[in-house]
Amino acid sequence: MDDIFSLPSFQQLLELEKTAKEKGSKIEIESLIGSWKFYSVWQKGKDNQDSLSSLILRLISANLDLLLDKKDEESMPLVIINSVKFILISIKFLGRAELIGDQPRLSFFFDFLEVRFGKIPLFNSSIDVPQKKDRPFFSLIALDEEGKWLASRGRGGGMAVWLKE
Repeated sequence: MDDIFSLPSFQQLLELEKTAKEKGSKIEIESLIGSWKFYSVWQKGKDNQDSLSSLILRLISANLDLLLDKKDEESMPLVIINSVKFILISIKFLGRAELIGDQPRLSFFFDFLEVRFGKIPLFNSSIDVPQKKDRPFFSLIALDEEGKWLASRGRGGGMAVWLKE
């Protein structure tokens, strides 16, 4: 682990990813519930953190909120909210998510977009839900034993680390 947050290095993340692919990551749905603040990203095929993208995503408060919906536990049991905020402007994408497989994959879609200026709604819109095979996902690599950080790889191949708020 390499800094004050005891976050894994990139090489450690690759090892954790290898283990998750072979044996599963043992990440359960209950451990994902909460608000996750974006911390760092690595582009596909790169060994160094993308410092500029990581900084920008932290500056705009990129957040991932996962909430368990007890009414819809069988199909898509999670409500997912992906949001960014810059000064008084906030953008939220709302949708549904589910865990699939042993690694597992967090498959999701967004079906609603909301833009606000402070508390004033500026724009709301429904979003078409993609076919199941076309949905984005995060392959969940590892979750800190204390639940403080989560590592994932997106459908496009980039890797990210999120911190629990």
